[in-house]
Amino acid sequence: MNSKKIGNLKHKHVRIRPIPLRFDVAGNQLPPIDHNWLVLDATRHGAVIENVGYGHTLTLGADQIHDFRTDPSGMSFGFLILNGHLWVCGNAAGVEPLPYRVGLQWDSPASLPAPAPQRLIQPPSTLPALLFCGLLLWAIAD
Repeated sequence: MNSKKIGNLKHKHVRIRPIPLRFDVAGNQLPPIDHNWLVLDATRHGAVIENVGYGHTLTLGADQIHDFRTDPSGMSFGFLILNGHLWVCGNAAGVEPLPYRVGLQWDSPASLPAPAPQRLIQPPSTLPALLFCGLLLWAIAD
């Protein structure tokens, strides 16, 4: 997105795309919810967004914002399309880079690149999320 236009997003209610991942404090993935987010502040360097009603606040760099599109449904001012996947876990929130190009269908697993074959035994799928949330909570406690 043109960094000069990011400042125009200030005080707009947006929905995030791809829809943020949600985890409970035990690291279990929760069903997706299309929450309303408020752009608290925006400059050419990035934006500060808040999950309305839940209080998750996150700073996004200008390079993490791919595009803004209006919302014809009227549920929000528009969609904030990110170059990363936003996640929330307990009181923490963050963004991880997407492992694929923006422009592919986010909600269609068939559009994702096939994973490379691996010979390693994979841990249970909730273990990485649990470890990640635990490290976040430990870092916040310091």
